[in-house]
Amino acid sequence: MDLIVEWLTVEGNFNRWRSSDTSKRDVAEIIATYLKDNGFPNRDWKGVEQQITSLEKRFREALQWQEQTGQGIMDEAEAKQKAQDEQNSDDEEDDYIGAARNETEGKQKWCVLSCNDY
Repeated sequence: MDLIVEWLTVEGNFNRWRSSDTSKRDVAEIIATYLKDNGFPNRDWKGVEQQITSLEKRFREALQWQEQTGQGIMDEAEAKQKAQDEQNSDDEEDDYIGAARNETEGKQKWCVLSCNDY
């Protein structure tokens, strides 16, 4: 799996995978050859395609989870807070984390109220 991710993260390769210009099978065969060249001779194109499809599905699920929990909001706020703290500014400081908590709680309450309708 690591080698497949490594191949996909090379600039342009993921776009090759997602492009309609080349079939998934053709790209999966290229990746299978890459795997064989790197010590994994028993991987066929179908197995590669299944692994990438599984990776994409898990990535989408993780993004969905992150959006539902507000974790993305908190991650961004923590990064902004850290940058502000590193600058040691004398200006009035923003409370990024407090604002993010409020935003996250608001979104969670909205979700609970909205989901009760179904």
